Amino acid sequence: MSGNGGSPVAPASGFARLERILFTTDLSANSDAAYQHARLLAARFAAALLVYHASEVPSRAYVSWAGHEERAAAAEATAADLRRRLAVGSVAPPVNVEADVVASETDLAIVRAVHSSLPDLVVMATHARAGLAHACLGSVLERVLCHHIRPVLCVPPAASAARPYHRLLVPIDRSEASLRALPWAGKLAEAFGSTIVVLHALTPDAIGETHAALRGAQFDEARLAALVRPRLPGLSVEAVVAIAAPAWSAITHAARERNADLVVMASQGRHGLGETLLGSTAERVIRHSHLPVLVV
Repeated sequence: MSGNGGSPVAPASGFARLERILFTTDLSANSDAAYQHARLLAARFAAALLVYHASEVPSRAYVSWAGHEERAAAAEATAADLRRRLAVGSVAPPVNVEADVVASETDLAIVRAVHSSLPDLVVMATHARAGLAHACLGSVLERVLCHHIRPVLCVPPAASAARPYHRLLVPIDRSEASLRALPWAGKLAEAFGSTIVVLHALTPDAIGETHAALRGAQFDEARLAALVRPRLPGLSVEAVVAIAAPAWSAITHAARERNADLVVMASQGRHGLGETLLGSTAERVIRHSHLPVLVV
């Protein structure tokens, strides 16, 4: 275990790898903030960091007019701009910058990049907007999440500056699917010397179905601890049961109350977060969380 130091660590045996990170940027301020989280993880795990940006050709007329040399020059100019923007210093991990100029939809190009590069983790920014929703995930992020191509770290506009993740909130519903988040939480906890707060949210419907929940949270917290601690040997683990509805609200509230730095949660279903994100607990957490959310 590395504790709270800054040196790279190797993931413990049995945990998922984190050797290659793909960060996608749209050159917005939100993406710049998310990039710092990608750099933090790449430095801590000595992982290769690939920064990718796809820009659309302005018009069909340009596509028909511009030849291969013009497109190559445009791609190189974009790559050079990215290198200046990222301002990689000597203390940062090596950054490989790939830029592409595409005539089709940008989001499709990025999804293809995820498929082709096969990273262990994708880091992306969510985007704020006014109105009914607190955040707009964006078409690119939605496509990556829906297809569950790779684990994704979603960084919202409200996230604080990247710093070591000392407290990790891991929501589970005690299903096998939800427990997929534990190996990733364990790997991050080893790297950062973190405390893992495992949360189970009891909804009013669940309370109505069992009297055990009504006898007090301590009973369920003991069972929850017994479930997760053997899967996280040697790590600092807290078990918390919250009675609230909806579940996503309990999760975001607990993240604030417990001073978490990162939420780590598993997607559900055969299609990742589902063919549509709406109604998904994970999707709601991503939309409303002030913290980065790692979906595995």
